[in-house]
This record gives sequence, structure tokens and C-alpha cells, in this order.
Amino acid sequence: MSRCFYFKTEYCVDFIGMQETLEMIFNCDSDSIEYPVEFYELEPSEGEREAACFYIKGESAKGVQVINKEGYIIIKINSLCNYKDYDLARTILILERDFLKTQILDENNAIIIPEEYFTNERIQKLIEEDAKAVEEEDNYQYHGNHWNCILDNPENDIIPLLSESIEKGSLYGHTTCDYTLEKKLHGPVAILEYDKGDRESAIVIRNVIAADNNKKSNSLVSGFPVIKGGNRITLKISKIQEWENGLEGWITAELVDGRWLTLFDTGFAINKDKYEIGKNYDFIIGALAYSAHEPESKGFTFEGQKAIDFKAKLGEEPEYDENGNVKPIEFSTEQLCAFLQRGHAPDEAEFITTVDEVRAVKAFGKDFWKFDVIYRSEEDDGIKIPTFLIQSNENQSIQNAKQLQGILWLTGYLA
Repeated sequence: MSRCFYFKTEYCVDFIGMQETLEMIFNCDSDSIEYPVEFYELEPSEGEREAACFYIKGESAKGVQVINKEGYIIIKINSLCNYKDYDLARTILILERDFLKTQILDENNAIIIPEEYFTNERIQKLIEEDAKAVEEEDNYQYHGNHWNCILDNPENDIIPLLSESIEKGSLYGHTTCDYTLEKKLHGPVAILEYDKGDRESAIVIRNVIAADNNKKSNSLVSGFPVIKGGNRITLKISKIQEWENGLEGWITAELVDGRWLTLFDTGFAINKDKYEIGKNYDFIIGALAYSAHEPESKGFTFEGQKAIDFKAKLGEEPEYDENGNVKPIEFSTEQLCAFLQRGHAPDEAEFITTVDEVRAVKAFGKDFWKFDVIYRSEEDDGIKIPTFLIQSNENQSIQNAKQLQGILWLTGYLA
């Protein structure tokens, strides 16, 4: 998502001309800029040198893009920019307008005057609209926060780990299917699995590799952690949500008693063409926890009128103590188990569960806590979802817990 503003012009029709114009404007009007500005050239794809594009970085990390394409200079403000970015965009628009002697158009082809359009009140409103739109548009088809579940420093560790896992990984499975890179393709696809030298590790890495026919090479489409030490359960598939790349997806399925869950399928790329809606399949399921802690409350109490009202619902009279006060009604939540998948990301769940044991285990060269999250019904003891939480100084106290709550990422793969 972004906001774009346009100058129709025949000036600066090439890449070098665009650069010279920007430098001239900012050098001549440096007093108009309230904070340092840096230019970064965004290299156009081969054969598109006329599509000049620069990233102008002010104090914000987001910045503003300036593009010259098809007879227009485009000022592009990326989603989730802050006030400084809008202020920088306003400055660029004013300087370009005065330099080029031409009008500014918005995305609806309406003329705007930046001094009147970008008021402080409007900028704040635009920022709020951007944040709301990004939240609504987010399709959650990425693994950034999933790596946080197994790595201490994902920003520094992820690239070396992916390289290592491809070099040393073994073939998990392969097929030929449809998928999308820059365009729709049909070709060979493979999943490589890497256990960091520990064949007994309950956590591994899987990388999805596909042939890129355009570049005559292989493309690393995705990589993600996988729970191999999961439990086997039978699921009847009711919904398949394929990701835009065609090689990853979410499976929504029913348990034998009619309850349902949604998981990220870590073997989707090689198994997607086997699935049929309404049919039963055995899956190995497990979870990585983003967080887990003991519940602060072990129960709640109804007193006074609340106690009277609750007794009335049961058709009972309230009880009184020797002083004539209504006796409080106490409720314990120490045996409560709940598993709620109602968030924006289909494969994430809030949970509260009783635990028989929290074990310290080694997996993928790291220290984890392992416990079972119980997805319970009234009729049975519930299915148990093996769940792993990377150890930290902040969660050492959960080792002796009898009940935990938190948020997890639910995964599975065809058994």
C-alpha cells in the first residue's frame, strides 16, 4: 500500500536527468529541509533505465520514493510512514512544483496544493488511515515472527542459517506442480530438510525450492521451522487456503468430534495436489510458542448482588453467613483449557492449558521448554499438541507450572 502524487512533465525523462533534477532542487533549496536528506538509487530492472527511482531517506526509516516513469514524476509515500515522511513528501512536492512549473495530481487526477493539503491534522489522519489499511491488507503470508521462536537474533542469524540448511540439508520430498514466482509456472519443486546434525531433533528447518524457468535457475521460495516431534491425529479437510506463491498454505480441518483447527502445512508444496475437501488424512501436528506464562488469576468470585443473580439463574436461593451477608461464590479456573483461533493469522492461537509436565529439552542446538497444549472438549481429555518455547531468562519460572497461557503457531504435515 502507498500514496502517490503525480507531476506530468517531459523533463527528466531519463535516469541521469532525474538524479540531476533532485540534486539541483535540494542543493538550491537546502534551507527548506529541516533535517538531513540522503539519496539512494534504486536500480531499475534491466532494460528499464527510463524508470528512474530514488529512495530519499530523512529521519524516518521508511522514507519517500521519487519515480520518473511514462511522462510523470511520481512522489510515492510508503505505507506506515510517520509524520517526518509526510513532511518530507510535502517539501519535495513544493520544490518539484516550483522547479517544473506544473500542477500536482493525486491518484484521482485531482489537483492538490501541498501547502493546503498536508496540514498537520490531515497528516495525522492519513497516518491513521495507513495503519488501518495495512492491518486489513496484511495476508500474513510470511514467516518473520516464526523465526523468532527458534532464533535469538533472527536479523543476523537467518541468512547464514538458510545458506547452511540448503548446503547440508537432505531431500524431504519432491514433485511437479503449479506455482507462482514473478509469474505462473509449472515445474519441479523440492523440499529440503535440515536437522543441524541431530537426527533426533524435534525441530528442523524446511526450505522450499522451485525451478525458475525465466532465469534458468533454482529459487528459494521459502524457509521455515518445523515441529517433527508432533502427535499424529486424523483430520477431515474442510478448507485449503493456498498462499500467493502456490507452494505454501493453511489447512482448516475437523477433528473426529466436529471441532476444527487451522494449521500451517509444512509439507504443502509436495502434497497439495493430493488433498480433497471432505476427506480424512493423518497429520503430525505440533506448535511453537511465541510466549507462555502462568495465569495471573487462578479464579474469580461473585459477591453480593452478583452472587444472588447467579444463584437465581440456577433456580437456587442465596446462602447467608452468620451476619446475614450473602456468601460469595468462588470459581476456580485452575483446570481451564481453551484454544482460540480467532486472530488475523489463521494458524495462530491463544491458549490456556493445564500441564502435567514442563520439560527442558534440546532441539536444533537450542534449549527449549516442551509441554502439551490440550485442545479439550467436554466429552474427552482432548488432543495434545506438543509445544516448544525457546528458553530465556524471562520464562525460567514456568518449569514448575501446572497451568500455562500464551500464544502459539500451529503447524502440521501429512503423516
